[in-house]
Formats: sequence, C-alpha cells, structure tokens
Amino acid sequence: MRFQGSLQQHRGDTSICERLRSAPGTIPVVGLNWERVPWAQQRGDRTIAELELDGRLERDRFTVSAVRRWRPTAVEHEPPLPCPEPAPHARVLDPSRVSPEHSRAAVEYAESQPDFVAVWAHWMIPEALRQQPGKNQFEAEDGVLAFKFSDRLETHRAEIQKRYGGAVCVARGSIQRSVQEAISRRAALLLQREGTRHGRLDCSFSLVFDGRRERLEVGALAWDPARLGTWLSRELSGVPVDVRSALTPL
Repeated sequence: MRFQGSLQQHRGDTSICERLRSAPGTIPVVGLNWERVPWAQQRGDRTIAELELDGRLERDRFTVSAVRRWRPTAVEHEPPLPCPEPAPHARVLDPSRVSPEHSRAAVEYAESQPDFVAVWAHWMIPEALRQQPGKNQFEAEDGVLAFKFSDRLETHRAEIQKRYGGAVCVARGSIQRSVQEAISRRAALLLQREGTRHGRLDCSFSLVFDGRRERLEVGALAWDPARLGTWLSRELSGVPVDVRSALTPL
C-alpha cells in the first residue's frame, strides 16, 4: 500500500488514523525513522511532515518499507459553467445591485426554493488575482453567480435577476438539496455500519455532497477506494461517489 499525506509524531507515536469502533487506539506506523525526515517541522511537542510511504498494511499497523517526501500536486478544477461565459464587460449588468447584500439576497431566494439544487461562484479571473491580499470575497467583476434548479428555470432566473445585477447562470439540475441531505445521511450510516466490510478502515471519515457536480465526495482511508466507491454508489441507487483516500494499492 502507499500512503500520501501529512503525518505527525506526538510523544514518540505516529499513526495513520484513530480507530472508531472495532478497537480502541490507533493504527500505528512502524519503521518510520523521523531522524531521516529532514523536511519535518516542529510545532510545539509535535513533529509534522508531508510523507509518501510504501509499506504493508495490516489490521493493527502500517509497516514502512520506503519513505519519500510528498509534494501535493493535484489541483481541483472548477466544473465547467453550464451556461455560455459572459465577456468581461458583460459581468456587471446593473452596478447599483452588485453589493454583497444583493448577491446574498439572490442566494437566500434560491436556497428557499423546494427545487433548489446548488449555487456557487464561478470565478473567471486568474488564480493569482484571487490570492491577492484583501481579496476575500467574490465580486460581480470576478465571474458568474451560478445556480441549479430541477424545475422552473425561467421563473428562478427572473427572480434572481431582480435581486442581483451581476452575471448569473441558471441551469437545470437533478438532485434537489433536500434529497442531497437525505443521501448524505444514508451514506454516513452505510459507511459506519457496513463500510469496513467493503474496504474502509475503521477510521474517521468525511463526506460532502457536491451539488455543482451532483456527486458524493467521501474522504476515508480504504484498502481499495474504487471498491468502496462502487459499493456505496450501488447502495445509493447509482448516485456517483468519489472516494479520496490517502491510502492506495500499489
């Protein structure tokens, strides 16, 4: 197995996770010599490093056979805007209605609708500009406020444009927010009760339903992330599932 992620040593112990139910304690890392990790950082009484470890995973330990520095390179790209992108000069349609209060009113309207699916800010400016000091919120000049509903698109577009004077995209989605929440609750129960039989380690996990892509994203350590995702998707009647695991088979 290969582990890629951040690990820490605390009071002489290093583990890849804390167990949830099957046994108290942790899954310790065996054979990792922190003195041979020169890029590690000291933070209080903890030693922390980004590591790529090859080794053998057993139910009660992860035994290291090779150690390398891990440099995360994956960049999550925004999904394509489900509408034509406006030209820069067309991002502000009414300058008198583009304040944060106006965009908040549009979002509050959308989220109050029974057929609401998702809302997000679709950025159209370079990442470098987004990271500038003081750039802490989306503005109309930065891109498009995007919405998904399962029905009544023209009605929602008109109501949103009454409240917000920036460029908007109103597109059709399938899985309404209330259904997304039910799917997430069902997925959490399945992972807790049956997940270890389908490859999940008995460690903490996270999940979030991405309404933009209409798929469930699970963060969990797994013996076989693909197998776990396939099983969970089948149990959720075909809802797409992405499992992100710091552990992957070699």
